Amino acid sequence: MRASTNKRTGKDGGGNIQFSVITILLIVFCTITCTFLRVHYNIKLQKMALYNRNLLTMELFRRAISSCLQQLGSQREGDLINHLSVDVQRIADAVQSINDLWALPLQLVFALYLLYVQVSFAFVAGVVVTLVLIPVNMQLAKRIKQVQTNLMQANDERVLAITEIVNNILYVKMCGWSRMAERWVGIPRLRYMKCLRWLKFLDAFCVFCWAVTPTFVSLVTFITFIWMGGDLTPGKAVSALALFGSLVLPLNAYPWVITGFVEACVSWRRLQPFLSMPQVQNCFFDGGIWVLSNAGNGTPLSGVKENITHANSMDENMGGPYMEGGRHSFLHAPSHLSFEFDRMEQHRLSSSQLRQDDGQDALVNVEKGKLLLAAANCNCAVEQMFKLYIPKFQALRGQIIAVVGRSGTGKSAFLNSLAGEFDMTPTSSLTIVRSSMSFVEQTPFLMAGTLRQNILFGLAFDSARYRAVIKAVALDEDLHHNFAQEGDSTFVGDRGGKLSGGQKVRVALARALYANKDLCLVDDILGSLDTTVAHHIVKEVFVAAARNGKCIIVVTHNEELIQCADAVYACADGCLAVTEQAKDTLISLLTRIPQEKDKELQRKEEAKKEAENDVEAEVTPALTALEVGKHGVLAWSTVMCYFGCVGWRLTLFIVISAAAMQVARNASDQYVVVWSKDGDGNTAAFIHMLSIIVLLNSLLAIIRGFSFAYGGLRAAQRLHNKLLHHVMSATFHFFSNTPPGEIINRLSNDTYTIDDSLPFILNILLAQTFLFLGSIIIIMLNSTGVILWTLALFSLLYYRIQRPYRTVLRELRRLEAAARAPLLDTMRDVLVGGVVIRCFGSAAVNLYMCRVQDQAKALLRTEYNALMLNAWFGLRLELVGILLLSFIGVLGIYYHGSSHAPMLGLAFAYVQPLTSYVNGLLGAFTATEKEFISVERVRQYFYLAREDAKDGSVPLPTIALWPSLGKVDVVGVSMQYDEAGPQVLRCLTFHAEAGEKVAIVGRTGAGKSSIFAVLLRLVNLSAGYVAIDDCDICQLPLDLLRSRLSVIPQHPFIFHGTLRKNVDPLGLYTDGEIRAALDSVKLADLSLDSEMFDGGTLCGEKQYQIAIARVLLKRPRLLLLDEPTSQLNSEAESLLWRVLDTLLKDTTLLCITHKLSHVDFFDRVVVIDRGQVVHSGPPALLRRKGVWPFASDAGSRCSLNHVKVRDVWRERRRSAR
Repeated sequence: MRASTNKRTGKDGGGNIQFSVITILLIVFCTITCTFLRVHYNIKLQKMALYNRNLLTMELFRRAISSCLQQLGSQREGDLINHLSVDVQRIADAVQSINDLWALPLQLVFALYLLYVQVSFAFVAGVVVTLVLIPVNMQLAKRIKQVQTNLMQANDERVLAITEIVNNILYVKMCGWSRMAERWVGIPRLRYMKCLRWLKFLDAFCVFCWAVTPTFVSLVTFITFIWMGGDLTPGKAVSALALFGSLVLPLNAYPWVITGFVEACVSWRRLQPFLSMPQVQNCFFDGGIWVLSNAGNGTPLSGVKENITHANSMDENMGGPYMEGGRHSFLHAPSHLSFEFDRMEQHRLSSSQLRQDDGQDALVNVEKGKLLLAAANCNCAVEQMFKLYIPKFQALRGQIIAVVGRSGTGKSAFLNSLAGEFDMTPTSSLTIVRSSMSFVEQTPFLMAGTLRQNILFGLAFDSARYRAVIKAVALDEDLHHNFAQEGDSTFVGDRGGKLSGGQKVRVALARALYANKDLCLVDDILGSLDTTVAHHIVKEVFVAAARNGKCIIVVTHNEELIQCADAVYACADGCLAVTEQAKDTLISLLTRIPQEKDKELQRKEEAKKEAENDVEAEVTPALTALEVGKHGVLAWSTVMCYFGCVGWRLTLFIVISAAAMQVARNASDQYVVVWSKDGDGNTAAFIHMLSIIVLLNSLLAIIRGFSFAYGGLRAAQRLHNKLLHHVMSATFHFFSNTPPGEIINRLSNDTYTIDDSLPFILNILLAQTFLFLGSIIIIMLNSTGVILWTLALFSLLYYRIQRPYRTVLRELRRLEAAARAPLLDTMRDVLVGGVVIRCFGSAAVNLYMCRVQDQAKALLRTEYNALMLNAWFGLRLELVGILLLSFIGVLGIYYHGSSHAPMLGLAFAYVQPLTSYVNGLLGAFTATEKEFISVERVRQYFYLAREDAKDGSVPLPTIALWPSLGKVDVVGVSMQYDEAGPQVLRCLTFHAEAGEKVAIVGRTGAGKSSIFAVLLRLVNLSAGYVAIDDCDICQLPLDLLRSRLSVIPQHPFIFHGTLRKNVDPLGLYTDGEIRAALDSVKLADLSLDSEMFDGGTLCGEKQYQIAIARVLLKRPRLLLLDEPTSQLNSEAESLLWRVLDTLLKDTTLLCITHKLSHVDFFDRVVVIDRGQVVHSGPPALLRRKGVWPFASDAGSRCSLNHVKVRDVWRERRRSAR
């Protein structure tokens, strides 16, 4: 370029046109070569990034699905969601950063060498400026890494809070905690924003350092060159300016490269604890005996390995865990959970103790085992751990083994240990056949699919077996009545959200039956069923399965099932031991099973036969459909929404500062060329003027950087708060019909894009825009009028190229955002239902791994198409730019030797990088448009239907005292969940007096829980009204209505935090009042500062006790209970009724229940059938009339102790009144 410019000016010996032509051709050839090399280089890097991201995604799922509860105890759900949505992407993107770490310095070295050719050793001054910035940037990178770590920790807490709230949104809304939930998320969000503010300001300072580097390098280089006596000719000035321009890209990119590399390092460190967990030790394998190793040294004992024999599986279609060698051997035993055995027994170990007949008959055999269990992340001493000693436990084929005991005695922990979720180590005294096992949890896990898909759970469809299972679990009538439209193709919703509690239990039980396993573990499920169905399940499932040679180990409080058991083990005082039980109980019951059906079952036969026709053909609809809300051009209102959140004045200030910064930079280049053209200018004046321009540019750069960072932070905070508020104000219909993954995706991935990626790419767009405009202005000022027409033609060509590119890329971004949500949903399924998935073996594991693979492929296809589209677009832009470069070169040759040559040389210097400027501008524009899809997706939720929160017309004094009595009137209420769906309640009418205790009973799916939805205004009424204390609830503020009532659902919500926060979420009560409430529910031994979390170490009964403590603090006038005793043992159940009768004796109670053993506690019983009240009256009156459910012998069984307790309660209430 220097030679060409000097030749055209005649300063190197006259005008040699041939030399200029050769020079131009060489420049064009080099540019074309660089273009193709750059395109292929970027494609290779992006392919590597996609490969690494997909590999890490699959590894995360593989680890999550193959790690037991013990290993996952230290991993929170929010952490894993962030690993999947943020950390994996950062590590994959590090491929680009790692290569740029060596490529950009190499580019700098070449540019500096060429500067040496132009200005001799004056370039050393520029090198010194660059070297001075190295320690500065090292300190910045170190600080950025620290802030990034804190940022991601705060983000983990925020996503965890969001995940917990979305997973338990029904309970949150029932309790009126919507606004409080916003504060829960807001607390970690404030810490996150504090870290993000530091990060953005550090980035702004980092960008400032590198943005001013080219101008400072040019300033000190020219000053040094002139001070050394050099002759600054136009050729040298133009070529030096071109080289300074080539320094802009690596110097500006290097801060982002360092930041990206630091982010990847932080994310990798966050992933390491999860990826370094011991590999699967609890997934099942085809046929084999699971022998447990010693917890102390973690190695199998000699002589055992060779003598282990394999048991035959009852189900050839269902394999066990995919394990090497067909056997479990635990090589790592975490310290907080282990099995200990008698050391003397261990020394007497003999391989002959594992005989072939034991492997065939004894499915479980435990002798002198000891279970030690501590909370996750707890390094407490052995003396402080929960201990369960097992002297002897044996389960044979064809047996029902019942495990009973009080809450918190270790029953569920024992089942989980049998399932392999807690570490066990080999000894001959502990043997489990794991080739064929199924698990039914206390809280049933259902995946988001159809009814049939949940029952099959990855197995092949067998029509005869399927119909038999449906009939055994009494789902046939539900298919005929409740799911008449779609049958077993009915979508059950997330975690079975569209099913009732009893239907969830029966679907989970049907899944275990269909798997046809030898050993079935069942954790206390009968409490969720009405007495008739529970009696049917005991006979047709448990007894029938045992009769067919299956073994069932069941934790239960059901008296009928306990009577059916071959052996009963009681958990008490840290010991699991067998109790006295008649051995012929099961045989006698089998002989008593009547061949004829009960009258109720006879009535269902015809309905079953009709339903079977609908079940014949297997229907496999898609599990999930990609959610794509909009198509076409990005709405201008979306852009306005974002800049409105930034603030219009601040936006204008940022634009002006960026424009002024570019003007200062272009002015310095123009001034250098003009001064070198004159040749006889004042050197001191030149240095002074250039210094002023450079300082002005630096000042404007720092103003622009920090103002842009502040604007991005402001928009991020406002959009997040608005999104969260609209989500928490959405209707129950929205949550029941929207997969939680879509909601979490917007509050995690899309929010993170708005917080970080969008401001970053907007900053680049703003810089590229003014860089391009500044280059165009310089070219126009230093060339002829012909260039104007040329630029107009090339602009049209650029527009035609980018038009289809933007359209396709925009839709790909929408598809990409939609494709992420199913992965988040599947990760939630794996974390929540991992025990069930692993227990069901390879078919279930393969089902989920194949699902993950399909979902990852869908995301990979969109990203790969976007990659190739970007390559296509970039190549064409580069080629068009080369045409423009060639045209300017030809124009320079035409004006060869004239006075315009120096100016044309500057124009040529600006045209050469103009291609990359245009490429960068259009690339930044399309990338910005792509990132704005996240704003579009967030903005979609701004228009969600909101709950009717009208203030109504109730006077303030009435609101302040409401409700004072707790009287309830439900008059002619009709309700349906969906406009096109069937009516769930039909002209429902009933009344409850103040202080009255009312039991609501009915068959599964009769509409009992819908009554609570009406009372809490979760749904709108089609007809009728509800009044509490003669006040229409529709006229009350919604938050006030829900906060004044109290509800305890079947599965209370225990959120992450201290016990104090869980009992008193609003912080309204003193520690003394909280301890008094805990003492009333027998939880006084727990510390108020102990950490709780959903799915933690607390058993279901203690979680329910915490929910009761919340109610005791509040002392409401109206209490709603949904299946309060379904998961409680007799002692916890007695505690509940005692609390209700003494501490809440004046509270009106509406209780949904299936158990009749305590029905006489209530003043009145309301029987619901198909959304209507069919019977109502005192329990004694309904019993005399013989109406359902009192007509059922199974349902009317009641022990003498219960009768005595009922008499005491009823007498106490009569005397109180």
